[in-house]
This record gives sequence, C-alpha cells and structure tokens, in this order.
Amino acid sequence: ITIERVEAEAVFHYKPGAKILSLGNFGCNLDCDYCQNWVYSQFQFTPPESIEEYTCDEVIAKAREDGIEILSWTYNDPAVWFEFVIDTAREARKAGLKNLFKSAFFLTREAVEKLCEVIDVFAISIKAMDEDYYTKFTKGWLEPVLDNARLVHSKGIPYEVSNLVVTGLTNNLPSYDLMIDFLLRDLSPKTPIHFTRFHPDYKYMHVEKTPIDDVMAARKRAQERGIIYPYIGNAFESEGLNTYCPSCKTLLVERFGLSTYIQDSLTADSKCAKCGFQTPIIR
Repeated sequence: ITIERVEAEAVFHYKPGAKILSLGNFGCNLDCDYCQNWVYSQFQFTPPESIEEYTCDEVIAKAREDGIEILSWTYNDPAVWFEFVIDTAREARKAGLKNLFKSAFFLTREAVEKLCEVIDVFAISIKAMDEDYYTKFTKGWLEPVLDNARLVHSKGIPYEVSNLVVTGLTNNLPSYDLMIDFLLRDLSPKTPIHFTRFHPDYKYMHVEKTPIDDVMAARKRAQERGIIYPYIGNAFESEGLNTYCPSCKTLLVERFGLSTYIQDSLTADSKCAKCGFQTPIIR
C-alpha cells in the first residue's frame, strides 16, 4: 500500500497529477519472465514482513485520511484478489472515491463486465501482439486480453493502453506496427498508448534496458500512422512524456519523471487555450 501519482500507472489523461493510493496483493495469474514486481507476483519470494492486512473499510479510511481520491489496484495483477477489489471499489464509490484498475487483462469477459460496474479508469497492459510471445514469455494467451480491451472501449469508460518494449523481443518496427494496427482497427486513434521501457528483471536478465531511442521510435511511428496521443514510459525526461495539443502542437501538460505540470494553455474544461481544441483529459 503506497501513495503515488496517477502517472505511475501509465495514466496521463485522467486527473493528471492526482495522488493515488496504490494497492497490491500477492500472486499473479500470469508468470512473465521479465516481471518487475516478481517479489510479490511470485508468492514464494515474498518476505513475510512485507505482508499487512487491511479490510475494505480500512483501505477507504486510509485514502480519506491522506486526502486521496483514487484507489489504484495495481502491482501484481489485481485479478488474483478480484472479490476484494470489487467489494472495496463499490464501497469506495459510495465514499466519493474513484477506482483505477491496472491489469494485464488476462480475465474472462464476465469478470470485466463486473469491473466495468465499479471501475472509473483502466490501465490496460498489452504485452505484445503475438500469440507465441504470450505463450512463451507470459504463460497466458492473447485473445482474452484483446477481447477485454475491445469491451472496455465499447463501454466508454476511460482507459489507456501500455505496451512494454522489451529489448531483443519487441523493440522493432513490426512489433510497433502490430500494436498500432490494433489501436486503429479495434479501438481508436484517440486511445492513449504508452510504449514503456523495459529493465532487466526476474528471469530476463541477459539484455540491456530498452534504449530510449527505441520507445521514441515507437512513438514516432504511432504519430506517423495517425495515433493522436502516443507516449513513452519508464523515462525521466523526454518530450514523449508530455501532452501536446493535437491541433496546434501547443504544450498542454509537461512531465518530469512522475511530476506533472499542467500548463496555462490547458483550460479548466480541458481545451487548448490557443486554438480551442477539446482534449479528452479529465481534470
């Protein structure tokens, strides 16, 4: 349980700069070779002293004590404590809080339907657009992930997509194009996409951290093909972290690491002050 900023979850368009209460549990329904939360996702490695118990009411009280309005279900995949997430999210809404669900989306359709009743914004991690990749490196399969992303899109609930660019696996143009194809064909060119840098971890330690030039190349390719809000992730400083007006290219939101600076050029109702373009940012 940690206090962070919403940008930590690869969410840039929902209440930029807002504090979140990030909540994780133990175990996962996938087993990614490069897992960056493996100490928690693989329970056999979890130090007992890191385990604390909270009730639904205690989670909500903790958020309110710290002036936080968003609960973020994250770290290990929240699929593994689904019932607690649903129950707490429902009670949190009654208390005036919002819910963010960050997941690899390896879930049944029925589960996502239930989540859509209580979740205010989704951070969807699509590892790759390759079935063999999913089988080998995540021990899951791709189809439900894509189906669930389409379902959330059809519901009109705010969501953003992240794609981990892994050195030696997906840091190449064909991989970028497959991801972009899916957004353009099945979701929307307005869907925010975060091409996120990988760092060596868990079982995948034999390659270097993704060069920033690679994720910037993915962002550039997305822009060239008509994606309106492409970003990079796991970088401290880059124009790839910023939000610009799609119409006149004015800087609207500047980001350094996890610090967010909303510019005067973004009006209170999320329009570009220079040209009047209406952005989808929720203030």
